[in-house]
Amino acid sequence: MSAASNLQQAIVAALRADTELMSSLKVADIFDRQVQGARLPYIVLDNLETMEWSTDEDCNEEHRVTLAVYSGENGRREVQSIMKRLRLVLHDAALSPVDARLVGLRVVSTEVRRVAKSRLHQGTMVLRAFTESA
Repeated sequence: MSAASNLQQAIVAALRADTELMSSLKVADIFDRQVQGARLPYIVLDNLETMEWSTDEDCNEEHRVTLAVYSGENGRREVQSIMKRLRLVLHDAALSPVDARLVGLRVVSTEVRRVAKSRLHQGTMVLRAFTESA
């Protein structure tokens, strides 16, 4: 597996392990795509972009991971609460992706909006991560 896939798995594991996120905030699940008819609220691993910054000896990569949060009737307030928890769990987290060393993981942007022609609210959070070969 690539460092990007392993980073994604480490992010999902960290989120699923967070009791506050999954129980208290009642996040239904974490998906790798938007799921029609899924119980709300839920989180989607929306986009993963990887750029190489390797040296002759090492395989180093920069990753931009976009998470999306979807909420229904509880709307903007629920999305903001979930995104606040996502930041607490992931910003500067010491994750351990398989076969890679995480150099840094930071939240670089967030946005909350209403999805046009629907009852959904969506929040997006972009994370920036750097990995080195293990």
